Amino acid sequence: MDTKTMGRSEPIVQAGPEPLTSLRERIDQVDNYLVTALAARLRLAEQIGTLKRNTGMLPLDPSREAEVVRRACEVARAEGIPEEGVRQIIWSVIDYCRAGVIRSHACE
Repeated sequence: MDTKTMGRSEPIVQAGPEPLTSLRERIDQVDNYLVTALAARLRLAEQIGTLKRNTGMLPLDPSREAEVVRRACEVARAEGIPEEGVRQIIWSVIDYCRAGVIRSHACE
């Protein structure tokens, strides 16, 4: 799915089960994309965690996390969606990845 056009479409004016089914299928595709992207982000965070541990760096970088959230809010503004919801989601993703990094290092 092309992330530049994902979610953008012409308005649906028809009512009935066919357009609804089609829209739900597209939502399913977007949800699959989100989970795939989350898995990729988690793997990258694990690699960063390993690199930091091997080089003696501190595991957390609050300024980098804040930068990630600010950048996501800029994208939200550009897309015309509420920043606060995006801010909450991105912080949740950061927390999820932190927990994943901790789990992966506990298994090593």
